[in-house]
This record gives sequence, C-alpha cells and structure tokens, in this order.
Amino acid sequence: MPIAVPENKLIGPRFATVGMVAFVDLLGYSGRVQAIKTAADLRAIDADVRRVQKWFDHRSGDADVRAVQQLQSKRILAFSDCLVITVPSRSEIIDADGGDYDVLFSELVAIAYAQGRCAVNGIFLRGGIDYGLWYKRRDTIISPPMVAAYNLESKPAYR
Repeated sequence: MPIAVPENKLIGPRFATVGMVAFVDLLGYSGRVQAIKTAADLRAIDADVRRVQKWFDHRSGDADVRAVQQLQSKRILAFSDCLVITVPSRSEIIDADGGDYDVLFSELVAIAYAQGRCAVNGIFLRGGIDYGLWYKRRDTIISPPMVAAYNLESKPAYR
C-alpha cells in the first residue's frame, strides 16, 4: 500500500516526502559527547562526526556525486552522536529513470560501503533503516520511519 504525503499549504511536496530514512549511531560517542570538558574534546568529536559524514558522501568533493545527490534530493544530517540519511522515493533522477528501486538499492550499498570505511578507521556504527513519511520544515523534522529506524538501532542485534 503506497504511503500518501499529506497535502495542504503548510504540508506539501516541498516539505513532506516519502522515502528511505536511515538512523546511524556512532558507537561510544554518546559517552564522549557527555564527557566534553574542553574545546579540544569538542573539536575531536566534531572532526570524527564530519569525517563520518564525508564517508557517507556529505558535501562530497566529487562533483558527480554532488550532482546525483541533488537530483535524488539525498540529505545527510548529523546530530551529536548520530547521522540521519534520507532519500526520497520521488526525485528528478527517479522520475527520469522510471522507478526508485535502483536509487534506493544503490543507497543501501553506499551505506554498507560507508560503514566499512568507518570500521577500517576505528569508528563503529549501528543503525536502522525504514521507509515512509519524512517532513522537514525549517528546524522541524517529523518522521515515523526515523522513529522506527531509531528503535531498530536501539534493539539488540541478535536474539
């Protein structure tokens, strides 16, 4: 069953989309954030978070990567000790290609690649991914799949 985007003058395609939402936690960083005592502590965490964002292709130095991200409306946000990545299921690139399967699947591959790059550099991640409504207007974000992805991340990885 397709997920509908609510439509009115405050909630519309400019602010609300449907797509993939990933919540990625940097393991051990919440403790580091809570233990910040100096500007050097803050700079070290900021450097690590920015490095992880870069490995997820945030503000890539590659013009082709930036162009594709703009066409697919991909966003990579950082909050303290986590990232939130969104890829709408409707965008210029998806509309031109005729479907979202390739874009969303390639994003899953990119997430796996970025996670491997983080691990090789001693930064370990854990996360969850879901699909559904993403609403962002100014400094407000409301997203059931973001909550679901966060909940997936916080559950044990095994049973």
